[in-house]
Amino acid sequence: SYPINDTSSFQIHNVADLGFVYSHTVVLEGNYFVNSDSLTDYGTIEFSPDNGITWVDLINDPTYYAYLMWYYPKPVLTGNSNGWKHFYVNLSYLGPLFNIQFGDTVAYRFTFISDSVQTNKDGLMFDSFHFEDYVEGIDEIQNSNLISLYPNPTSEQLLIKQKSNSTSQAI
Repeated sequence: SYPINDTSSFQIHNVADLGFVYSHTVVLEGNYFVNSDSLTDYGTIEFSPDNGITWVDLINDPTYYAYLMWYYPKPVLTGNSNGWKHFYVNLSYLGPLFNIQFGDTVAYRFTFISDSVQTNKDGLMFDSFHFEDYVEGIDEIQNSNLISLYPNPTSEQLLIKQKSNSTSQAI
């Protein structure tokens, strides 16, 4: 059971990759279980774009809600979840808003705050976190000196000639 009049939290820090820079995919995902006595015991999930200086409440902050994409029902971190629930939110649109650059440190904070009533309940638990921060695609390398493809157009056989060692292979 959780203690009364208590605040428990933990943080996870992550170095931002290109998902924040190019607004493609930045995902925070996991499972939660809540079993508390009242709506005055509650949890939060927060995001910091600047390594813990500024915090945004991902569940309740109306200022940034339009920049978040919740793919499951938004977590309810109070009362009783009646078992494990899944959450998934895309945070990519916060990158340009907070000018998060490649290599910046972002943080996630998970908190549970209890009231003064002792009921011997389980409180709030998290499990199976998943973080993504990426951009799809591969840089295109254009160098006509690497290979040649022929004949063009082709119907049955395409030849690839690697110019560096002058070998040909039929594909």
